[in-house]
Amino acid sequence: AAAAAAAAEAEAAAEDDLEGLGLDSPDGASSAMPAEALRSLIQRAFVFALVWGAGCNLHDSSRGLFESWVLERLGDDVPPELRRSSKAPSAAASAAGDAGEQDEDGGDDQEDSETLGLYDFHLDVASRQCLPWETLRAEFVYDPSTPYFNVLVPTMDTTRYAYMYRMLTRSGRNVLFTGETGVGKSVILAAAMRDLTDGEDAAFVSMTINLSAQTQSSNIVDALESGLDKKRKTLLGPPSGKTMCIFVDDLNMPALEEYGA
Repeated sequence: AAAAAAAAEAEAAAEDDLEGLGLDSPDGASSAMPAEALRSLIQRAFVFALVWGAGCNLHDSSRGLFESWVLERLGDDVPPELRRSSKAPSAAASAAGDAGEQDEDGGDDQEDSETLGLYDFHLDVASRQCLPWETLRAEFVYDPSTPYFNVLVPTMDTTRYAYMYRMLTRSGRNVLFTGETGVGKSVILAAAMRDLTDGEDAAFVSMTINLSAQTQSSNIVDALESGLDKKRKTLLGPPSGKTMCIFVDDLNMPALEEYGA
């Protein structure tokens, strides 16, 4: 009887864990799924988390080496659809192709679905499969009223980085976007924040703080105070029932102050 009670308690705890993962929602998988199906889902979730948790900040020239390492270390634990389609090169091939191989016409080689790598998939919980990012890419609709520098043409990169931002933000994580000047970091973030805050029933509200070389700490305090509601004399916060998402743009711009901050 004691063993049966312990098993029932463990099963209830497992169901609670699955609900916390969102697997019991209408859009997710059922917590009553068979053990093999659950193992398959966890297997894919682990690979996705490893690739984007440990390998997200790697330079493009190093990602092929990281893929090779993941495939070698995990072996048969890599989902079949990723083992079949991985494009992970050897160390020598990665070094030789640092700048990207080009075809005879001088353009980049186009990779088909047979040569996609671990970075080119997202986890679809409902189907328990790793699907290409292209399945999430929205169609581009041109709006003549949109300023030129705010136009965002969806690509695989904009899709996957916006997806990661939204997922981390919904999980209560702070996100730092880094990259070369002019690659579209601010536009990607602005579009992703619009998705999070769109509609009256949205869980988030947002504000943007633009920094410059002349920004002082007092300017940031003023920006925060103007964008938050006054709850009490010494307490500021977002509207009731909402979570404030603050986009700090050009974080590296302010000059160092006397003590190096």
